[in-house]
Amino acid sequence: MMLRSFITLSTGHLRSSTEEWLSLAATKQTHWVSPTPYGWFVYCDEEATVGDFPADLIAAFAHAHTLGVDYIMFDSEAARVDALPFYITPQGQWTDRPVTFTADAHVAAQ
Repeated sequence: MMLRSFITLSTGHLRSSTEEWLSLAATKQTHWVSPTPYGWFVYCDEEATVGDFPADLIAAFAHAHTLGVDYIMFDSEAARVDALPFYITPQGQWTDRPVTFTADAHVAAQ
């Protein structure tokens, strides 16, 4: 029996346009993404290229690969990971620019 591992990342690590892209991919019933009530369960495709996948999703795949995991559970309730850009503003809205953080809180969208 083969066991595979996954990590949980916040959906905030995805741009709003990537969220739409994942939702569309899930409706096409692709083999690598499944919707969940709070996000998506995604296979970290090692053959993903910049032309095929959004850059922020490729960055999440690369992060997962450095940790030795095969899947990502993008969850709206998951905590932010410092190693990846975050795209939710202090007002709770998605942006296509990474939000800057200090030790205390969100600072501003760059």
